[in-house]
Amino acid sequence: MKTVNGTIEFEGGEYDYRAELVTNDSEGWPDHIIDLDCADGTALPDDVDFEALEALALENARLLVGERNQWFVEDTGGGCNAFTRTTKRGCLRITRYDDPTCPQTFAEPIALGSYDADGNAIGCVKIFQGGIDQYLKER
Repeated sequence: MKTVNGTIEFEGGEYDYRAELVTNDSEGWPDHIIDLDCADGTALPDDVDFEALEALALENARLLVGERNQWFVEDTGGGCNAFTRTTKRGCLRITRYDDPTCPQTFAEPIALGSYDADGNAIGCVKIFQGGIDQYLKER
């Protein structure tokens, strides 16, 4: 397990969280939030959509781990984004399988391609139907 601490904004409020992310299949428990509070120390509002807040915190934790592993969100033009990591030969880009934008969740099908410094594809794009989660488990 990897523990990630972070802060998110949700519906005008700021919240601190602590998440545990699975680092290998033998750990058993899926990724989950273990602590979620208002950043200012007050109690969570009664009217907050807790499930949506928890889901946002979990996605944020996964993105933080990605950034720590040198994955960044890149504006690829036309309102589209990709997860990108620089390599010796150029870069790797992750987009949705059928759309040149970042996945909205880590379970959406993705396409992973290698590109040279000029943005030209190197080899074939690999498809992961299980999304970024599947890619991370297989690497």
